[in-house]
Amino acid sequence: MPTPDDSSPRPPEGDWLGTKYLRFTREGPFAVVTLDRPHARNAMTPAMYFGIRYAVTRVNSDPVWQGC
Repeated sequence: MPTPDDSSPRPPEGDWLGTKYLRFTREGPFAVVTLDRPHARNAMTPAMYFGIRYAVTRVNSDPVWQGC
């Protein structure tokens, strides 16, 4: 069974989640989206909702992560 590692394809750098308030990282078999909007107590904007949805869709379609 394949496992995610540093050689797997990564999302493009920069603002690929549509907002500067989201960060995407991979930690072993986990994908982590971090909310980073402390001045608004991490209240979510519409762009943040869409960014999280996009990240989940992207991870679900990545064959490296299938079966993790």
